[in-house]
Amino acid sequence: MRLCSELGIAFLPWSPLGGVARANDLGTTFIAFQRVARQHDVSAQQVCLAWMLAKSPMVVPIPGASRPQTIRDSAAAADLVLTHEEIADLDAAGAAA
Repeated sequence: MRLCSELGIAFLPWSPLGGVARANDLGTTFIAFQRVARQHDVSAQQVCLAWMLAKSPMVVPIPGASRPQTIRDSAAAADLVLTHEEIADLDAAGAAA
């Protein structure tokens, strides 16, 4: 992502929630995402997308969705503001994966 930012190239994580088969398990697989989601009263999936967006303005996640509710939840991630502490906690969870 750093190189993409330096070069002004977008980074497009495809299926960043793990795909259809694993997206629902995000909060149980990565407890940090569920913990932050509870603090904000949102889904773990929304937190994951907000975390990716917070990493760099060059990140454009492509989560995919088949239900209107999921589409709205994903779009709301753009408005979710995470604290520096939450981002660090999620970074640690992502690094452990």
